[in-house]
Amino acid sequence: MFALLALKYYRWDSVNDGMIESGFRSVVQDRYSDIMSEYRHESANRARAAGHNIPDTDNHFAIMRDFEPITFNEDVWKDLCKYWDTDAWRKKSAAGRANRIRDDDAGTVSRHTGGSRGYDQYRLELQKEMKRIPTFLEFFLITHLTAEAKKKFKAKDYDTI
Repeated sequence: MFALLALKYYRWDSVNDGMIESGFRSVVQDRYSDIMSEYRHESANRARAAGHNIPDTDNHFAIMRDFEPITFNEDVWKDLCKYWDTDAWRKKSAAGRANRIRDDDAGTVSRHTGGSRGYDQYRLELQKEMKRIPTFLEFFLITHLTAEAKKKFKAKDYDTI
């Protein structure tokens, strides 16, 4: 895939081939699961549009295999749906989902709560609001606390967070 993109769409000095291919592979590896999730979502939406009842919280691969995403090869899509429709894949997917949503002893989920803003933008806004550079702990807490806990933190009510 990299060679096709390099030959068809982009040009650079061949001295940089190794570094550029490494960067490409890194991005693809990082984004692969998100891209595949988007394809599954597109397939489910196409199946719903055709009259099938597929809940947002579940994938019905036996139905979805007939509704490959627009840019996807039909045979490859059917093979992927067959793989995704196994207990082994569902178990692995559930474990990954659980690992991404870990909660503490109080049942509070710890994840980034800054919305669509990136950390750099959030840090700059927080620095402007605080009129100083926030400590690592302050920055971590403000980007991971619930809305209610953030209010208490900003009010310096640390004992009730």
